[in-house]
Amino acid sequence: MSSVPGRLVEAPREPALLRGTWRRRLVFCALFAAATLVGRSAQADGAHLAIFWPASAVGLLWVAGSPGRRGRVVDGAVVLALTVALRVLTHMPVAESAVLACAAVVQAFTGALTYRRLQPDGFHLARPAHLRSLALSSLSGALASTPVAALAFAVTPGVPVPPSAAQWLLRTAVSTFVVLAIVLRAAESRPGAPGSEARWPERCAVSAAFVVAYGLVFWLLPDAPIAFLVLPVAVWVALRRTTTAATVNVVLATVVVVVSTWADRGPWAGLDPDVQALCADAFVGTLAFVTLVLALYRDESVENARAAAEQADLLTAVFGSISDAVCVFDRHGDSLLRNPAAETLLGTKVPVQRRQWDERYGFFHPDGTRFADAELPIVRALAGESVDGLDLRLHTPRTPEGLHLNVSAHPLPHGHDAVWSGGVVAAFHDVSEVRAAAARVRRAHDLMSDVLRAATEHSIIAVDTRGTVTLFNEGAERMLGWSAQEVVGGDVARVLDPRTPAERGDEPTTGRSTYVRADGSTVPVSLTTSPMHDEAGRVVGWISMATDVSELENSEELFRVALDTAPVGIAILGTAGADAGRLLRVNRALCRFTARPEPELLGAGFAGLVEGEEPFDDAFADVLYGFTREQQLDVVLRTADGRRVQAQLTASLVRPRGGAVSLLCLVEDVTERRAAQAELRHTALHDPLTGLPNRRLFLDRLEHAVAAAARGAGHAGLLYVDLDGFKAVNDTAGHQAGDDLLVQVARLLTGCVRPGDSVARLGGDEFAVVCSGPTSEADLVAIGTRVLAALRDPLDVGGHQAVVGASIGVRWCSGPASVDELVRDADAAMYEAKRAGKGRVVVHRGVREGTVLAAVASQPDRSNSVQ
Repeated sequence: MSSVPGRLVEAPREPALLRGTWRRRLVFCALFAAATLVGRSAQADGAHLAIFWPASAVGLLWVAGSPGRRGRVVDGAVVLALTVALRVLTHMPVAESAVLACAAVVQAFTGALTYRRLQPDGFHLARPAHLRSLALSSLSGALASTPVAALAFAVTPGVPVPPSAAQWLLRTAVSTFVVLAIVLRAAESRPGAPGSEARWPERCAVSAAFVVAYGLVFWLLPDAPIAFLVLPVAVWVALRRTTTAATVNVVLATVVVVVSTWADRGPWAGLDPDVQALCADAFVGTLAFVTLVLALYRDESVENARAAAEQADLLTAVFGSISDAVCVFDRHGDSLLRNPAAETLLGTKVPVQRRQWDERYGFFHPDGTRFADAELPIVRALAGESVDGLDLRLHTPRTPEGLHLNVSAHPLPHGHDAVWSGGVVAAFHDVSEVRAAAARVRRAHDLMSDVLRAATEHSIIAVDTRGTVTLFNEGAERMLGWSAQEVVGGDVARVLDPRTPAERGDEPTTGRSTYVRADGSTVPVSLTTSPMHDEAGRVVGWISMATDVSELENSEELFRVALDTAPVGIAILGTAGADAGRLLRVNRALCRFTARPEPELLGAGFAGLVEGEEPFDDAFADVLYGFTREQQLDVVLRTADGRRVQAQLTASLVRPRGGAVSLLCLVEDVTERRAAQAELRHTALHDPLTGLPNRRLFLDRLEHAVAAAARGAGHAGLLYVDLDGFKAVNDTAGHQAGDDLLVQVARLLTGCVRPGDSVARLGGDEFAVVCSGPTSEADLVAIGTRVLAALRDPLDVGGHQAVVGASIGVRWCSGPASVDELVRDADAAMYEAKRAGKGRVVVHRGVREGTVLAAVASQPDRSNSVQ
C-alpha cells in the first residue's frame, strides 16, 4: 500500500511477465525497440527529429524500476547498445547514433533518479503531487540530455543546432510525460475510483464534441487559427469524468495531433517541419498537463467531500446516541440543535426560542424558589462562564410536578461566520431518583439522630473473662447509684441479681435481666452482651449495654428497630478513655458493607475499620472539640472479603444525660457514586480515544507551568505536534484505522517525554507536550527529536504497515508569558515546520519585535506511506 493525502492507494503490482531480472530485461528490450520504431515512423519529411518519441518514457520507466545500483548500470548499458543498434538499422550514421544513444541514457538515468527522489513510494498517478513529480522528472531528464544531443547535431552536416536542441528538449519532455501519464494512470485505475458516473447522453455529447473539435482544428480547417476549440472539450472531460477518462482523452488527442502534423495538416500546416514538431509537442504537453491537473484536483475534492459527509454522518449518529439530554444554543439563546433525549426530556421536537422560555418552562431552585433570569446556567454560559453540575427543578407542560436536573453549560468558541459562534452547549441529566434517595438517607439520618438523643439512659458495663468489671460508664452510675471507683476492679456479681444471671458466650446476646442498685433495690433491664476479642480473635471479655426497661423499654425497642433496619450503616464509637475510637455498637447495614459479623466489629477500633493511619482524635477533631455539630469524612472501609468500599461518614456527638459522650456515625456506601463522578471528571478532562489530557486539561497544566516559570521556580516549554500523513490513513483505511493510529502515536509520544511532562491531544491529529522544568531550549529540541525518531518505524494499522511523520513547533518560556501567546507561537512554528518540508522541529523564540523561527532538527518526510 502507499499513502497519499485523501486516501490509501494500492501500489501497482508488477505484472507476472516482468518478474525475474532477465525476463523483465527482455520484455523492456522489446518495448524499447517497438517504441523506437514508432518514434522513427513519426518523423515527417524534411524534419530532423521525430514529432513524438515514446522510447524516452520506456527508457525512464525501465531504469527507474531496475533492482539495485548494479541492475541500473546493466540496464543503462543495454539501453545504450540497443539505441545505437536501432538507429544504425534505421539508416542513421554511427557517430550520430552513438551520441544520441548517450543522450537517451542520460535522459533515462536523470529522469529515473529524479522520479525516485520525488516519489519514493513507487509509480503512481492518483493525486496532483504525483503529476508534479512526473512533470519534473520528465523535464529534468530532457534538460540533462539536451547538451549531449546538441553534440550529435553539431557533428551532423546540415542540422541547425539551436532549433534541433530546442526540439529535442521539448519532444523528449512531452513524450516522456504523456506516455508515462498514460501508463501510470492505466495501472492506477481500479473499481470504485472517485469520479462522476456520467450518463450515456453526456458520454455521447463528449465523444461528439471531441470528434467535431479535433476534426475541425486538425483536418477540415487546418489553416484556421481555431486550436482553442479543443480546450473546452478537454476541460469538460477533466471536470466531469474520472482521471482515467481524462487520460484516454489525452491519448486520443496525442494520436490526432501527431498524425495530423506528420501528414502536414492542422494549425501548423505549411510551416517548417521542425517548427511543426515543436508546435505539436508544445500543444500536446500543455493539453495533457492542464487536463490531468484539473482531473486529479477534481478527484481529490470528490474524495474529500465524501470523507466530510461520512464524518458528518458519524457525528450525527454519536450525538443522537447520547443518553443525556444535550442542546446547542446560538449566541441569542435560541435553540439550534438537540438530541432525541433532549426532545423527550423537554417535551417538544420543535426548537424553542429564547423569548419562549418563560411561556413553556419553569426554572426553580431545589428548595422551590424561582431562578432569576441571570442565574440560569445557559444565560451564565452565554456571558462566558462555564457552569458545571448545577441542580435545578424544571417544570414543563408534560411534567407539571417538575424534574430534578443536574445541568452543565459551557460557552462555544467563536468561529468565523458560524451559526453556533458564541453560543452554548448544555447537558441535562435527570437526577430525580438520585436526589430522592439522598433525601431518604438524610431523613433516616435525622431519624437516627433523634432516636439516639432520646435513648440516653443506658448502662454500659464491660468485664474480663474472670468476671472482673473493667468498664462502668456514667449511665451505669446513674442507673445503679454505684460509682465507677466502687465497681471497677471488683466482681460483676455485685451488680447482678443472682436470680437472673447474665448469659455470656461467643456471640452477642440480648435478653432480660435484673440489676441491683446501691441501695439494694432492683431495676429490670434489657441487656445486650457482646464478646470482646483481641487481635488474635480470642474472647477477652464482654461488654453489656443495659436499659432500664421500667421507664425506657419503648424507647429502647424503637432505637433497636431503627438501628437495625436503617438503610445506612450506623456505628457508635466511644470518645473517652479506653473506649476512645472503639466501636460500641453497629447495625446490620454496616456489617453488610464490611462483610464482617457484628461480633467482629463490636469492640474493634475505628482505625482497624478504615484505611489510613490517621488517629481517631485527629480524624474527628472538628466534632469532638465542638467546632461543628456534624462532621463529614470520606473514608475507605476495609472489608473481610478484600473489597475497598468508599464511604461517606457523617459523625455527631451523642450526649446522654449522666452518660458518657459517644460518637454516632452514619456510614453511606458511595462507591458507585464516586466511581461515576470520577469517570465524569476523567471524561471531561481526557480524550476518550487516547486517554490523554484534552485541550481543557492541557491549558490548565500549561498555565501552572507558566506560572511556576514566572515565579522563578523553573522554566516551561511547549511542543506542538501535528502528524504528517494522518489524513491519508484516516480517509482511506477508515476511521477505525485512523483511531488505532492515533492511539499508537499517543503511546509513542508518552514514551518520548520525561517524567513530569504532560502529553495532550488537542483534537484530530494534533498533540501537545507541556514540559515543566526544562533547563534549556535544547531539552525541548531533544524531546522533539525523540518523537521524530519514534515515528520512523512503521505502525500496524488494520493489517497494513503505516508510516507517518510529524511537524513540531517548540516554544521555550523562561519568565512571565501569556499562555495564549505560547500556544500561538508553538502553532506558528509547527506550520513553519510543515512549510519547510515536514518531518522536523522548528523553534519559535518569541522575539516581540518580530517572529524568529529556527529549524533545529529534521528528518526526511516519510509520511504518506502505508504498506
